[in-house]
Amino acid sequence: MIEIRQNTKADKAILLLHGLTGEPAELYYLAKYLHSIGFDAYIPELPGHCQGAEALKRTTWQDWLNFSFEEYDRLKKEYDVVYVSGICLGAVLALCIAMEREELDKIACLSTTLFLDGWSIPKIIVLLPVVLYTVIKFFYAWPESNSLGVKNEKVREKIQSALERNDAKILDCFPALAILQMIRLSRYARKRLNRVKSKVLLIHSESDDISSVKSADIVYKKVSSKIKDYIKLKKSYHLIVIDDEKDFVFKKTGDFFMGF
Repeated sequence: MIEIRQNTKADKAILLLHGLTGEPAELYYLAKYLHSIGFDAYIPELPGHCQGAEALKRTTWQDWLNFSFEEYDRLKKEYDVVYVSGICLGAVLALCIAMEREELDKIACLSTTLFLDGWSIPKIIVLLPVVLYTVIKFFYAWPESNSLGVKNEKVREKIQSALERNDAKILDCFPALAILQMIRLSRYARKRLNRVKSKVLLIHSESDDISSVKSADIVYKKVSSKIKDYIKLKKSYHLIVIDDEKDFVFKKTGDFFMGF
């Protein structure tokens, strides 16, 4: 868990949820920015993450969802106002919280991942159903693409170096079992998007290497939110919070939570 608090307790907090196979640190700079404009920020470690592939394979989408509800409910006991944001898997979880917690006023969904259909996903992905619904799913792991979710070459090199040193908590692959759980969570969320009435900010790159804008398009069309904004980026890949347009993403996210 990463916690960034004001010197004196703020009345508003933001729960930030990281992506599939990711770690809290990927949202650290966003949290720092939100802290600078007056929010307390919390980035918990989702179940099964940061402990290796085997630990991740033992968790389910219900584990991720229940944990996210618990973290939100915990913060609601401490703060007058709690908002939620997330990237990738975390964005889907933010939507799911909004479906069940009607008092949740605002959510910011970054690189929402309802489908694994980005440009770096290999064409062999068509065989995914075969892998996921056979015993192969217990052993197979989809390799991380060379793009590593980042367009900025210097940032990509840092991620690659950390992976090679084996000192990063992120994984260099997507275990088939984890992908299966992500697919099940996506189906659960897509069927219930009309329940979302919170104000919604969607930010998604047109060059997302993991999940195309199809995911964000569907969310924007199907949520019941009266106030919703959708921003498309052009100079980033999937990890928009550490890529070339990160400062723009921070500003728009902060403005959204501070506004209205």
